[in-house]
Amino acid sequence: MTSFKSIDKVCLYCKGYFIAQKVSTKYCSLECAQRAYKQQKRDESIHLSMEEEEYKKEEKRFVNLLHIETKEFLSIKEACELFHINRKTIYRLIKSNKLKAVKIGQQRVIIKKSELNKLFN
Repeated sequence: MTSFKSIDKVCLYCKGYFIAQKVSTKYCSLECAQRAYKQQKRDESIHLSMEEEEYKKEEKRFVNLLHIETKEFLSIKEACELFHINRKTIYRLIKSNKLKAVKIGQQRVIIKKSELNKLFN
């Protein structure tokens, strides 16, 4: 014996009001259900591509750190990445003569890795 129960609900896709026969009904029509399904699949693919892109960035950063660790002389940017400190901190240490650095040309500053290791370890 089935009975018709009218349940007032709001469609999750179009936000329109409708009368449902079941408590589990989420959408007002087949069209809204199909559109919501497609939107869900789109969101999943976007989420997967974002995760993949993030993974590639992490992998690239890890490879870059391995490359930096083998160098004897580091630039300011490489020293920041390796020791997880800010550029201004390094410039402040150079200015206060706690860290020795060599300026090459107009802009490039080179720091000996052993000097940084002495300072931070």
